Amino acid sequence: MEENIQKKISQFLEIERYGNESDAESQLEYAPQIKSPLEKLFYVIWSFIPLHGSINLIPQHPVKNYFIDFKISFIDYFVNSQIEYTTKELFLINSILPLYAIEIDGHDFHEKTKSQVEKDKIRERAIITEGYKVLRFSGSEVFNNASKCVVDCYYAYQQDFNQCIKKIQYSKVNIYALD
Repeated sequence: MEENIQKKISQFLEIERYGNESDAESQLEYAPQIKSPLEKLFYVIWSFIPLHGSINLIPQHPVKNYFIDFKISFIDYFVNSQIEYTTKELFLINSILPLYAIEIDGHDFHEKTKSQVEKDKIRERAIITEGYKVLRFSGSEVFNNASKCVVDCYYAYQQDFNQCIKKIQYSKVNIYALD
């Protein structure tokens, strides 16, 4: 499986002309906690598709007693903005940003047995009660078309994020109104 994932990454980079295999390997060095080959594929594709600007993925992010595959992190968009925000302002902004979790469900660990299904449902409810919207992809979806999965994420969070940006820009005169 790992070899097939490596081929997929290489094909993507070659076709899209975003980089090469060593670029992908160096990108994965930033996320050594990613162990799943499918998550590696998704992470690399996310990193090289230029839709996101400064929207990053945080792999294996803790939520309650669980680790979500990826949290979409919007704060770097504001950290890297042309507008200079203070640490306190960034903290306030971060408190109102939408929460998105990405879950990649490989067949071996999800929905193969009744017990796995039950654990997944309990886990997902716990993540949702913490305020996350969960974007779930099957392992086959990611393997067959990781680019589409990444684009689907973009379209899923785009409206929430744009509303948030408007609110923050409107409040910049008095950013403390975000409290």
